[in-house]
Amino acid sequence: MKEISIFDAKTHFSSLINQVYQHRESITITRRGVRIAQIVPFDEKHVQNVMVLFHELDALSDEIGKVVLGTKKRKKMKEEGRR
Repeated sequence: MKEISIFDAKTHFSSLINQVYQHRESITITRRGVRIAQIVPFDEKHVQNVMVLFHELDALSDEIGKVVLGTKKRKKMKEEGRR
């Protein structure tokens, strides 16, 4: 895994994004030698797996006649996933 300073990351952001996209590699960003962030390739399979899980929960809810995971909770989980 490659590490780069926050200054260099800002300066070369476009090329870093291209590296992550083309080579499917993660890049860690550091500030004064401390890891503070990571740029990772987008994983479409992960998104699909989460959607399958929600559909399975819906089916379970219908089967048992009880809401397993309500709309508010789903929205909260979605927002937390964006952080």
